[in-house]
Amino acid sequence: MLIMPEEIFNRDDFSECKTCPICGSYLLEKIGSTTTIHPRSRLRLSIIKCLDCDHWHTNPMPKPELLSRLYAQASLTVEGDLSKGKGGGRG
Repeated sequence: MLIMPEEIFNRDDFSECKTCPICGSYLLEKIGSTTTIHPRSRLRLSIIKCLDCDHWHTNPMPKPELLSRLYAQASLTVEGDLSKGKGGGRG
């Protein structure tokens, strides 16, 4: 069973990140925005770069509980649309 975006992309499943998740720095810069890789997602996420360690992350970030659900069910959100050459970790 695939998880649909309306079932998973609730703002309560994401948390705002005020510091770098790697080094803890407050020196962050928004470098862009995107949607998730789910083909029907409308959720907009900021792309953030840490000015201290150069790590990039999204903001808000998905909470661990959401990631566990997505990876456990191999949803399109994690896998992407492999038939069109877009997607996540496999392929």
